[in-house]
Amino acid sequence: MAIIGLVAPALAGVLVGLTGARLPLLLDAVSYLALVGAALALRTRRKGLGATNERLVPWRLRDDRTLTVMVAVLATVIAGVSAISVIEVFFLRDTLGASTTVFGIVAASWTAGMLLGNLIFSRVPPGRITVPALLVVVAGSSAPVLVAAAVPGPWWIVPLWIAGGVCNGGINVFTMVIMAGRTPPAARGRAFASFGAAVQGAGMIGLLAAGPLVDRFDPRLLVVVVGVFGLVMPLVALPVVRREPPSHPVTGTTRPVRDSVGA
Repeated sequence: MAIIGLVAPALAGVLVGLTGARLPLLLDAVSYLALVGAALALRTRRKGLGATNERLVPWRLRDDRTLTVMVAVLATVIAGVSAISVIEVFFLRDTLGASTTVFGIVAASWTAGMLLGNLIFSRVPPGRITVPALLVVVAGSSAPVLVAAAVPGPWWIVPLWIAGGVCNGGINVFTMVIMAGRTPPAARGRAFASFGAAVQGAGMIGLLAAGPLVDRFDPRLLVVVVGVFGLVMPLVALPVVRREPPSHPVTGTTRPVRDSVGA
């Protein structure tokens, strides 16, 4: 799936350049109809689990202030990244004069970086995966966006987007380890649901905000603002989060007492 996601933007750019927008849109429609058909064809068997005496493990995201800071920073940065996905269309096509094919290659370069980042950061020892380390990686994903605002042509963005994607892959790895390490097993479903709701909601807000902003401001200026915002947020949060013990998976059902955020 990751390889398909890597090839798709570049292929779409080539198809639009050769045939126009109609063929790629028709292919999209067919692929989504096939996905719906596959979902309707699935059959599941549900077995009654019976009554259990197990109590719901008490857990709330706000009870762990370290996780709360982490999720808040990630959500704000994700909002900026989602906005960039809209802004870059106008920045690349209008400001930098990129063709549809070049735009597709640039869009695929971030995904390529994510694949590489997953491989690199998955080798990091669990003891080194901490919230402060995650915040540094988050800042690293925003730095290429800020640098991209100064490039004279679209091809300069390809290595920058690969670098940002590498850090994005690191964010994915670090987030999963930290979330699993700071929540009891019985509450991890709720933990990841809370995290997903925060970042996905922030992503939707970023998409909604990007449209009106592009109408009013120059795309290059918006790229600068998003890059600065993505750098400032994790750097501001770093002093708040003190050095903490490694986030090894919690094996018990009690709430872990590992809050390490200074008041």
